[in-house]
Amino acid sequence: TVVDIEVSAAPFEFARMSGMLLYIRDITLRKRAQRELARVADFSVSLLRQAPALIWRSGVDMKCNWFNDTWLSFTGRKLEQELGDGWTEGIHPEDRSRCLSTYSDGFKARKPFFVEYRLRRSDGEWRWMADYGMPFDDLDGQFAGYISYCFDITERIQAEERVREMATELSLTEERERRRLAENLHDDVCQILALVQIKLSVARQ
Repeated sequence: TVVDIEVSAAPFEFARMSGMLLYIRDITLRKRAQRELARVADFSVSLLRQAPALIWRSGVDMKCNWFNDTWLSFTGRKLEQELGDGWTEGIHPEDRSRCLSTYSDGFKARKPFFVEYRLRRSDGEWRWMADYGMPFDDLDGQFAGYISYCFDITERIQAEERVREMATELSLTEERERRRLAENLHDDVCQILALVQIKLSVARQ
């Protein structure tokens, strides 16, 4: 049976004898547990890499150190281009400051954050993203950074914009109709008053 061992050595002297004292410890179970954790971690990363959401991860320095394949395919950029702060180049200039401020505030407080911003797709089109960021810990329970899941919500934003436009148009239509009715009522009242004045004049005669 092959086992994993850990060897420690230290010099010793005793009764005019000297040599090396070796401590040998069986660490087979620990190594097996480490290999199992690594296997689970590889499987988890594989799932995240192929997930339909755009996923990025940052370390304790707030710099992004990983992006899944879905993100890279969406942006059309290489991993090396996105690492660190490179990913911010794809955010719409009008949204960049707000996005980074939200991320920074959440990071400093080590709390989840949510932000919507436009991200440039590989074909150059700006797409609205809903970004959900969450802090995570390492195996020792120490804060290790953030992981974020991003979803394309462009269709929802466009639908909301159409609803607002329709509501605005409806309001304008209602306002025009109110004005038309008011003008017609004003004309009718003027005509009635004119008739009344005529009848009064005839009656006096």
